[in-house]
Amino acid sequence: MASAPNHAWYAAGDGRALGSNDGECSTTLCAPLVIVSKRSAAKLVDALDAGRVTATVTLNATNTFDAPAYQPIGTITGSVYPDQAIVFTAHQDAWFTSAADDSVAVAMVLALGKAVVESGYQPEYTWIFAPVTGEEYGLADAYYDWLQGAFHRITVSHPEWQSDAVAILNWEVHSPPYLLGASLPREMRAFVGGSLASSEADGLIDGFSLSEVYAWQDNFTYTAAGAPAVTFGASGPDYWTRYHTDYDSIDTLDFEALLPVLQAETRVALDLDGALAPYDFAKRLRHLRMHLEEATLGHHGADGEAVQEVLDRLSAAVDGLDGLTPTTCTYGHEREALRISLDELTALSFLDDTVYPHEMSQWDASMLGSAIAAVKAGDWSSARDALIWVDLTSLADILDREAFLVEQLHHSPGYENLSWGAQGQLSEPLDLFKVYRGLGKASRGKAADPAWLVELRAAKADAVGVYRDRVDEIVATLDAMAAELEAAAAC
Repeated sequence: MASAPNHAWYAAGDGRALGSNDGECSTTLCAPLVIVSKRSAAKLVDALDAGRVTATVTLNATNTFDAPAYQPIGTITGSVYPDQAIVFTAHQDAWFTSAADDSVAVAMVLALGKAVVESGYQPEYTWIFAPVTGEEYGLADAYYDWLQGAFHRITVSHPEWQSDAVAILNWEVHSPPYLLGASLPREMRAFVGGSLASSEADGLIDGFSLSEVYAWQDNFTYTAAGAPAVTFGASGPDYWTRYHTDYDSIDTLDFEALLPVLQAETRVALDLDGALAPYDFAKRLRHLRMHLEEATLGHHGADGEAVQEVLDRLSAAVDGLDGLTPTTCTYGHEREALRISLDELTALSFLDDTVYPHEMSQWDASMLGSAIAAVKAGDWSSARDALIWVDLTSLADILDREAFLVEQLHHSPGYENLSWGAQGQLSEPLDLFKVYRGLGKASRGKAADPAWLVELRAAKADAVGVYRDRVDEIVATLDAMAAELEAAAAC
C-alpha cells in the first residue's frame, strides 16, 4: 500500500518517505499489508504496466502482545482549590522518531511542569501532569481503535476528572511554522480565545484559530465524558508530507520559534488557574439554537414547542449568571451544568465530525428524502448520489457485502469493541447496500426494482424515529442544565 501520487500524505523526501499507521481492520477479512514509499510504488506501477510482475516482500517486524504501556502521572496540589484540577497531557506513542507527533508535545508538557517546580509557582488549582500512551492503539476488529489511552484514563483510572477537572489541556502536533490553533468545546471559546488574544497583542504569536473538538484528537474522549478539553496544535501544511514517516525528525523542529508558542499556551493555564467562572454557556446556547431549526423540527414531527420552552428557560438561566460574583458554590453548579452539556450533547457523525446527537439522523432523513424523490422521478444517478451521504452507504462502492456488514457492526451501538465510539451516541447503521448497488446497475441500463422505494421509506422512518427520540433527550438535557445554572444564581 502507498499514498496516492498526487496526495500530500507521506510525500516527504521527494516521495522517499516511509509511512506508517495502525490498521482499523478485521483480522480475518483483511490481507496482510506493507506500506511502501511513493517512489517504490511508482516503480511497481510502471513494472505492472509492462506486464506480469513477481515480487518478494520481507517484513522485519516484531509484535509483542500483552506488553505493558505506562501512563505516568505527577501532581502539584492546589493551594486554594485542591479538589479541582487542571490536567496537562500529550500522547507519548511514536511512529519512527515522531518528533512533531507527539514527542515534542510531551517534552513541552514536561518543560512546563519543570518550570512550575523550579520557579516555585504555587497553583491555586491542583495541576496534574499526565501524558498518555495508546493514542493509536491498534485494537483489532474495531473502527474506533485510537484514543485508547485517553479513553481509559477518563473512564477507568481517573473518572473523577469528569467532574473535577476545570480543564484538560492537551498538546498535539507542533511543527514549523507553528501556526497555532486550538480545538475546544463552545463553553471554553471565550476564555481560551481571550487568553490567546492577549498573547497575540503582546507579540508572542502572530494569530490563532479556534475549532470544534475533533474525534482524531484525545480531547474528544475527554470532552464526551464531561471534562472540557482543549487541544493545542501548531503546524503548517507541509508537515502532512512528513506525518507518520521517517522524515518526522528532530532536525525539522525550530525550538527558538516554538518557545513563544508554548508561552502563549502556558498563559492559558495561568489565566485559568483559580478562575471560578471560565465557562460561557451563552455560546453553547447560540450554537445549539442554530442546530435546532423550528422548520426541521416541525417537518419531522418533533416537539418543537418543548424545544422552544426549554431553550427559553436555559436562556433565562444563562442571563441570570450576569453580574454574579463567582464563588465555589456558583462554580460547582456551573461545572455540573458543563458536565451535563458535554456528556449529553457531544456526538459523532459517520465522517467523525463532532455533531449534536440529533444531527446524524436528521441528515440521514434529509438525504433519504432526496433519494426517494429521485427514485420517484426515475433519476437513478441522483438517488445514488444522495445515498452516498447516508450513514456508511458510500462504503458499498469499495466493499463487498460481507465486509460492508462487518464495518457496519464496527459502528453499531453495543458492539464489544466499540470502545470510545460509544461516546459518540451512534444509532444503528442503516443497511442500504442492495439499494445502492441496484441504483448503480440501473444507471447503466438495468431494470429498476419497485422494492427500492419500500426500503428507502422504511429507512427514512427509522431515521426520523431516532431524530425525534434524540430531540426529546436534548430537551431533558437542557432542562437539567438550566436547573444547575438556576441553582448557581441562587448561591
